[in-house]
Amino acid sequence: IELKQIPSRLSFSPVILPEQSNTPEPNQDIAYELKIPGHVRITMYNFLGNQLCILTDTKQEPGVYTLSWDGKDAAQNPLPNSIYFYQISILNDTGDELFSEARRYVLIAED
Repeated sequence: IELKQIPSRLSFSPVILPEQSNTPEPNQDIAYELKIPGHVRITMYNFLGNQLCILTDTKQEPGVYTLSWDGKDAAQNPLPNSIYFYQISILNDTGDELFSEARRYVLIAED
């Protein structure tokens, strides 16, 4: 697997994400602060890199946002307890990616 770093098209990060510890809390909300207006896409992936669902895919104004994931894939199938990943991407009006970062997400089903 070859990893490539995408050079930033901005001189600053358009998104502020909270610090993430080495042991993230399970089922935490996904929080971010958008510094500029842009198209925000947040996508969930399994540990193999398969896309599970898109949590949001919309134009947003600057501000603080929080969203939660129900632990289901795009077909509304519940997923097993595991470590997943979410990717937050910011796109400009022409669809070019300005920012992208992936984070871990621990899912533990609540009884």
